Amino acid sequence: MVPASDPAALLAEQAWSLRSSDPAGAVALGSTLVGHGDDAVAARGGAALAYGYLRLGRLDLARAALGPAVARAERATEAGARGRVHAVLGALELTEGHLVEAVRHLEQADAEFLRAGDGPGHAGVKVNLALVMRQLGDHARALELMGHAARQFRDLGDPYGEAVALVNTVQTWRELDDVDTARPLAERAWEIARGLEVPAFRSYAQATWGAVLAATGRSDEGQALLRAAAEEAASQGLPAVRSEALGSLALHLADRDPSAARALLTPAMDAARASGEAWTVCRALLAVGEAAEAPAEARRAFEEAAALAATGLGLRARAHRGAARACEALGEAEAALEHYRRAAQADDQQAGADRAQRLARVALASQRDEVLSQGRAARRRVGELMAAARARAELVAMVAHDLRGPLTATMLMAESLREDVTEPRLREACRQILANQQRISRVIDALGVDMADEQGQAALTPQTEALELLVEAISAEHLPAARAKDQRLQLHARPVRLPVDAGRLFHAVANLIDNAIKYSPPGASLQVVVGPDDDGDGARIEVHDGGPGVDPLRAGALFQPYTRGEARPTGGERSTGLGLYIARRMVELHGGRLGVEPSRRTSGACFWVHLPRSTGQAAAQSQTSQDRTTPPSTPTKRAP
Repeated sequence: MVPASDPAALLAEQAWSLRSSDPAGAVALGSTLVGHGDDAVAARGGAALAYGYLRLGRLDLARAALGPAVARAERATEAGARGRVHAVLGALELTEGHLVEAVRHLEQADAEFLRAGDGPGHAGVKVNLALVMRQLGDHARALELMGHAARQFRDLGDPYGEAVALVNTVQTWRELDDVDTARPLAERAWEIARGLEVPAFRSYAQATWGAVLAATGRSDEGQALLRAAAEEAASQGLPAVRSEALGSLALHLADRDPSAARALLTPAMDAARASGEAWTVCRALLAVGEAAEAPAEARRAFEEAAALAATGLGLRARAHRGAARACEALGEAEAALEHYRRAAQADDQQAGADRAQRLARVALASQRDEVLSQGRAARRRVGELMAAARARAELVAMVAHDLRGPLTATMLMAESLREDVTEPRLREACRQILANQQRISRVIDALGVDMADEQGQAALTPQTEALELLVEAISAEHLPAARAKDQRLQLHARPVRLPVDAGRLFHAVANLIDNAIKYSPPGASLQVVVGPDDDGDGARIEVHDGGPGVDPLRAGALFQPYTRGEARPTGGERSTGLGLYIARRMVELHGGRLGVEPSRRTSGACFWVHLPRSTGQAAAQSQTSQDRTTPPSTPTKRAP
């Protein structure tokens, strides 16, 4: 939700609302917000800026705007802001034809929108996922997603969203050459669009309804709507809509008034190529081919259309049949036969798709009892899994208890031995033994947190700590490992005190420094920074490495369990893929955030931790009944 009292957040919402109706306005407003101090506002502004560029056809500028937006979204606490950035990334990848990446970002956006309770965002993602399915040739799935989106928008009282879903459903049915099914949907979309103050979309819905009318017997009315849509699209600077209207009109007039149809083809083709949309260009080429007087010209147009109609089976069959007729007129029998064969193949695939859809409808009706049965089985399975989780938690607790006894005894013996020996080499060996034992203790703590989190019982034991001393102790522990790779590990510390669980925070920062040493080459410069954040409302810890850096578009995957990036340890060290996942869990327990961005101090990446003061104080207050004199599991004194 956007605070009503926050002018910048309201401006970001305004920029987002303009992304389709006034993309230039979205660009103008979004560009004023990308440098805002609030990460969520900057991410939302960047998403509006990038989407505006996308709608204006400036894909290069859209991608350039998304880089900073992704970094700010990763640092933002608002799931809705992250959802918008991923939604725009998905739309951009879809436009550029990178369908796998599009699905990945759209699914991430969907998860963030669900987390944020953003119903319109969730429904909008369904529309774009449907467009991906259409490009992949899965028209049944595309129609299913569009139907869900239209119903969801209607339930949310969002007529614009409903009309967008309906128009795209109509286009899918037109691609399947089923205008009879498309007709009531197109009529409903046009009824809604006429009442909207969105001229750009109104002309698109008008062109769609006009084309359907012209194809289903209401010729004069359809032609009038198509001409009006073409004029409005020209005034709005919408080449795809203008080409669609003129192309549909030319196709309708091809048999009735060939000269009038040919007169429309040049502006339709110019607008189609200006749009850069393959589907629009394909339909314009079909119009050129069907209206052409010369067989050679018709053949060129139909063959180009067939090549573009990769996912539209109906369009592909029509293009190949047109090319076959042109080849026959040119006396090229073998080429004509090949085109007829490809048209028949497309028809067969279409028939198979139609049969699959009919069978799916029958299967859905017969699966109700099975779904209910599966629901009962699922509930039983959930009970079994919960019992297994409890048993696993009990086992972990037993193992942790059995390990802590001898570990504590060993640590006491090592501490006593270090106090008794005077030889420097032996004292250093004792120090390293203690450091490794403390690391093992923190791993046991982390395992306990993981189990407690699964049971919904994870809690902090916060005390007010001098974070600069805590981070200094962590850095000192890692100095031997850095020296072994001839790396320079530098600490830049400013005093800052917050209520934290020192043991768990120690573990999180230790994992970050350990990763920096592991993935930086020998001789690299590593820097650790700790101090108050820029707003003075918390603390920020940064670990700058000398590695290859991290792609900001794929940074989020690094924090998933058992996930490794493309980089590999430079000294043959092992990597489990759990370090960053555990670190983020520890930080999030404090109400904080962990992210990554390009380093401003070294040649690699900067992994940063933000700890809010207010969250820390709340955590401290919730533990007032606990003994504040009990020391944390990890010492916060300066390392020897």
